[in-house]
Amino acid sequence: MKHMKIYSFFLLSIFLIIGCDNQPVTKETPTPKQEVAPVKAIKPLSKKERMAKVAVGNSIPDGTILNIDSVAIPINQFKGKLLVIDYWATWCSPCLKETPIFKSYAEKYKDHPIHFITISMDEPFGYWKKYIQEKNWQGQHYWLGRDETNPLSYFTLAEMEIEGQKSIILGLPQYIFISPDGAILSHSETRPSAPDFEKTLLGYLE
Repeated sequence: MKHMKIYSFFLLSIFLIIGCDNQPVTKETPTPKQEVAPVKAIKPLSKKERMAKVAVGNSIPDGTILNIDSVAIPINQFKGKLLVIDYWATWCSPCLKETPIFKSYAEKYKDHPIHFITISMDEPFGYWKKYIQEKNWQGQHYWLGRDETNPLSYFTLAEMEIEGQKSIILGLPQYIFISPDGAILSHSETRPSAPDFEKTLLGYLE
């Protein structure tokens, strides 16, 4: 009897082994590898290239500026009228001398199809806002700061000779004339205190 139990157990083990060997083998299907296209690094524009983007005859690039309530205003909002821009900063003494005269032109020609706007390069935004509020400036005043990625900052670049070498630096003040359809008319080196400024202005109104 004892030998029968051992024999039965032996047969059962063989059947189990054979049964396991006959189980279908499931082959795993390899997951196809997804090819990721290499991301091309965008080379930043050189200062010369930035200046070329805002050369006379080109269209004003898209960009936004902030009003005193921190609302982003697209520059294209001013299309339809002649646009005159005063780029300035509180640390720029010629700017502080010229901006009141610029604002006087804004008042003088307020009934003409012209937008007179100032764009500040000050940092930070809060400092500029406090300055505008304390001085009680009236009119259309906006802030850009030193954001070099904003194409509207390209207008502030100027090529100057420093110690015998030409360099491109932030040059303020800058006065820009833009046509009603968005074409860059001129980068005026003539400041509002000069008679030619108003002559240029009237020439674009004709």
